[in-house]
Amino acid sequence: MTPPRRKKDRAAAGKKGRSAPAAPRAAGRGAAEAGAPAGELPSRFTGGAFANFFLAFLTRLVSLLTLFIAYPAMMCMHMRWKVSHTYYCGRRLGFDGTARALFKKYLLWLLLSVLTLGIFAVLALPGKLARWQLEHTHIEGQEGSGESAYTGNIWGVLRVNVVTKLVTLLTLSFGAYWAHCYKERWYAVHRRIDGFGLAFDGTGMQCFGTFIRWVLLTVLTLGVYAFWLLVKAEDWTARHTRFAQTEGMISPRRQEECRRERPVRALPPSAVFGSAGYACAAAGLLSVLSHCAGMAAAGAELAAYAAAGAGYFLLFGAAGLALSALGAVRCGKDGGAALAARPLSVLGMCFALAIPAAAGLFALFG
Repeated sequence: MTPPRRKKDRAAAGKKGRSAPAAPRAAGRGAAEAGAPAGELPSRFTGGAFANFFLAFLTRLVSLLTLFIAYPAMMCMHMRWKVSHTYYCGRRLGFDGTARALFKKYLLWLLLSVLTLGIFAVLALPGKLARWQLEHTHIEGQEGSGESAYTGNIWGVLRVNVVTKLVTLLTLSFGAYWAHCYKERWYAVHRRIDGFGLAFDGTGMQCFGTFIRWVLLTVLTLGVYAFWLLVKAEDWTARHTRFAQTEGMISPRRQEECRRERPVRALPPSAVFGSAGYACAAAGLLSVLSHCAGMAAAGAELAAYAAAGAGYFLLFGAAGLALSALGAVRCGKDGGAALAARPLSVLGMCFALAIPAAAGLFALFG
């Protein structure tokens, strides 16, 4: 007969052995809730709120001031920054597209849009641009694998865009969270980066529960939190996007070693200084031209033109001239990455000097 204490010990040991395997299941469940399967590094977006806003604003402003001639250069600059701050499964991505390569395609797309009365811009341009961007997106340091490819077609992109906009409109924007997940899931299925497929596991309910807090904070802060909302939305999307399989892929540690051996600056300073200088100078020149035209119609005196030229130069031209000159100086150090910054820097200096010259011409002939 077994003593009572031995029976209790055996029962306790059996209970302990049965409960031991529960820990890995809990860990796997927690990892899945965090957006990454168990044992896999998470995806994330590390870009800053103000850098994201500044680059997006600068891209639109410079493109508008140059009648969209500089759009390829500004878009490449913004994409290079955005992609370099994106990590899938712990692997950092890189973007090698150049303004020169995009400009040739951009001119063709503009011509086709004009010839088709805008039909090409609506139906085909979003897909063409997405394809070009993905073909130049790679896993940093990855070698000997497949190519980056986008397999979506024109009608698929059109269907996804129409469905997401209709759902958002018909539900008074409440369905935008489910529409966003539907769109990201479709794009993930049709994208391959260096031969590795992607998967998106976010759901509409997760998106709604997370985004609604950020929207409320934006309302409570009178829009100030919108700067952070944009990058948090990027981060949420990135955290729920992962590679379908990582076998044969470069490790994050090896990526860090390659980055130390061959440091790559995601956004050359010459591009930032040149673009900002051009934007300031162009805004100042447009402002002084419109102001002087109004004064000429009203019959202003010579002193008024001189004051306008000096004022706009101090307000816009001085900063534009300094930033453009700094961008031009940095072009020599940044090398090939500064290809698009050089003409913008030169134009920025010319526009800055043209501000007082324009006021003087109005004073003489206006």
